[in-house]
Amino acid sequence: MTNLFLTIVKNIRLMIVFCTFGLASISWGQVPIEGPWLWVFAPVAEGENGGVDALETDQIMSLTQGKMSEKLIAENGVADGDSLGLQVWKAAIIEKIRHPDNIGLIASKIGIGSPQFVTNRIRSLGMDAMALDNFSAYAYAKIFSTSEQSNVTMRIGSDDSVKVWLNGEVVHQNVVNRSSYGFQDTFEVSLKPGANNLLIKVAEFTGDWSITAGIQAEFTLGGHSYRPITEDDSWDWFDPSSLVEMEKFEQAITVYENLIETNTLSKFNSGVELFSLTTLYRQQGLQQEGINFLESIVDQKKRSPNIWPNLIMLYKDIKDETGLFRIQQKMAKNLDTNDLESGISYGQVLMETEMFNQAVSVYEELFYNFPNQPYMLWDLQQAYRQVGGIEKAIHGFEKLLESHPDNIELISQIIQLYRETNNQAEITTIRDQLLTDFTPQQLELGMLCGTLLSEDGSHRKAQEIYRLLIESHPNDTFIKRNLVQSYQISDQNEKAKIVLEQILSEISEDTYRNNPDLVDFCADMLIDLKQFPEVQTMIHKLLDIWPEHPRPMELMAKFYDVQGQTDKAHEYRIMSDPGQQLVEQQAPNFQLVDLDENQFSLSQFLGQPVILNFWATW
Repeated sequence: MTNLFLTIVKNIRLMIVFCTFGLASISWGQVPIEGPWLWVFAPVAEGENGGVDALETDQIMSLTQGKMSEKLIAENGVADGDSLGLQVWKAAIIEKIRHPDNIGLIASKIGIGSPQFVTNRIRSLGMDAMALDNFSAYAYAKIFSTSEQSNVTMRIGSDDSVKVWLNGEVVHQNVVNRSSYGFQDTFEVSLKPGANNLLIKVAEFTGDWSITAGIQAEFTLGGHSYRPITEDDSWDWFDPSSLVEMEKFEQAITVYENLIETNTLSKFNSGVELFSLTTLYRQQGLQQEGINFLESIVDQKKRSPNIWPNLIMLYKDIKDETGLFRIQQKMAKNLDTNDLESGISYGQVLMETEMFNQAVSVYEELFYNFPNQPYMLWDLQQAYRQVGGIEKAIHGFEKLLESHPDNIELISQIIQLYRETNNQAEITTIRDQLLTDFTPQQLELGMLCGTLLSEDGSHRKAQEIYRLLIESHPNDTFIKRNLVQSYQISDQNEKAKIVLEQILSEISEDTYRNNPDLVDFCADMLIDLKQFPEVQTMIHKLLDIWPEHPRPMELMAKFYDVQGQTDKAHEYRIMSDPGQQLVEQQAPNFQLVDLDENQFSLSQFLGQPVILNFWATW
């Protein structure tokens, strides 16, 4: 009996050892934490942006007039119903983890704040105060660990910027504006035995608003136990773009397909995600699989305008002319030129398949139906050119102008075509007619008049137009920029300085981050006007905020050039464009495959000028 017992014990021991080794060889993942989380929502200050610009601002201090802070909440935790200024922490689970706007759904369900908070915002901002852009969500959870668990993996995905505290310490942050369908960021945390305070901030800029968080550990929250799952089971919870970065292409395709089939794609990004999926099919040589999938949903989903172009690409890859023709017939049958998005998408497919006459008809009808949304005019111009060159484009736009003589975008396009054909007489005729119709309230018309007068050398008349526009639109800095340039070109530097000083007086610290183009313009003008001390300070501020951007370095190069410091200017020019170091140097030989899959090497073209046009898929 004893020997039998010992044999059984040994066998059990062997089984335990075997199972332990088996577990050690498995890669582990995690499921998202549904909650319940405790939520509170905090708007950014009036006139400020959310997302990347709000992550470092302690909005809890703003809500409580400095009585409470993010760090105190992260250290001590909160309870359901606790007040936070006029706000109250409310419990809610994330019912739709995959939904690209899952925080928005929660905010709509539990409200963005107390009645007093909402009333105050409406009084201050009107009904626009209820839009959920430029808010931050704070989500708190007290999770319980039965033991100490060190250096375990935590993953998070967010739309937009995210910051994570565990037991009072910041363990992760990502200053980014992005969309999200699941896990994106990976980092390590350590759980202590008992209660652990987890606080997450998601700073929303615009559009969707979401969070996905998971910890590869054993813990409980709200009566629900969480434990690691196998890595293979966890891929479904990743954002597909993250899977692509990890080179998990098969899993990324599966997730994209699932998002599309379950109608989970963001209404803001569905076209982008479909294109990303199609790119994956093409990169992996799975064009037929992609065709089968997209064909299976094209008639079921209300996304046909986004699906058609992707199907076209796949059919063209495999040179399936029958498939292409079938899609064109389907699209023609379903075309509704009273639907702008659908019509533009159809026109693009016609252009891609070189059906230019049909594209012209579609774009013209769209313009007649949507003259105040002339997004299709650039595409229409290209279609005209394909049918009959620039003369066809001019004739077509002139015909459209007969029925829409006040459409500024259409007029601008015709003027551009006249410039290409050196038809100054027609440009002058249009300009004189515009000046006859001009009133200072018509901003776009006035700006076009000013531009045309400046091009003709009539700077004094252009300046009068700009001054009248500024009187009617005093807060529009773009008009003032044009006036400064006009004064500078016509050697009226003192007047240019006066207007430039007006613009400079409106520049704040936030302008450097939120409107660097305006700062760039002012710095450029100050260099031309030789206001060196002031401009150097501005450029250094731009460099501090945009250290990787080439433009501040280009300004520094110009700054030193104007002062005759050519060596210093060259140094900054190289910093702005490192490729300039290679100018006039001997290029090493290399081999490439062209678009027709022909091998060639650079040495074949020795002694000849060579232009290389590189294409990339992203």
